[in-house]
Amino acid sequence: MKTLLVVDNHPFTAEGLYRILTDMGFHVVKASTAGQALLATEHIRGIDLMICEMSMNEPTEGLELIRQLRSRGKAIPSLIYTRELGSWGISRIMSAEVDGVVFKHENIHELIKAIEYVTSGRTYFSTAFSRRQKAIEHAKDGLSAKTISILECIASGESNSQIAQKMNIGEKAVEYHRSTILRRLSCRNMAEAVYRAIKEGIINCEN
Repeated sequence: MKTLLVVDNHPFTAEGLYRILTDMGFHVVKASTAGQALLATEHIRGIDLMICEMSMNEPTEGLELIRQLRSRGKAIPSLIYTRELGSWGISRIMSAEVDGVVFKHENIHELIKAIEYVTSGRTYFSTAFSRRQKAIEHAKDGLSAKTISILECIASGESNSQIAQKMNIGEKAVEYHRSTILRRLSCRNMAEAVYRAIKEGIINCEN
């Protein structure tokens, strides 16, 4: 019997996964915080896979948890199971070299398939994640990940000062990125740029 560590601070999601995976014959351990997850890895031997939410609403989020486990010499295969992400989140996931990614809005069969792949030593990136990744890689020909992240902030209605504070840059730098966005996307204004970015999959319409 394979042991799965489910790390998610959303009770409904965690309980749903627990029931589904337990019914499928897995031994499931739940953790709602990174601290609980770290403790579980110290006391439970033979964890075959960690299924982890990326945004934990605490200082130690999913990718940081994975990094901490690796720094402790615990090479537990990791599968990110999270809401659909923007370009910055996608880039961070790829840099972290996780073993798999599935978005929560996808069919549960995608997650089951990912679990089967990763626990057998392979990687698995869902259809939706792969589509987003390809769109972002294509966009990188003209827009950096940081510029795309700023475009997502603009799409969500944030002001230059808010973006500057969030990205830890000056407002003049934000204006520079705005100009770059208009030039690279061949748009006359930001409304048109946001529309095109959403249509071409460069950013999520939810952001």
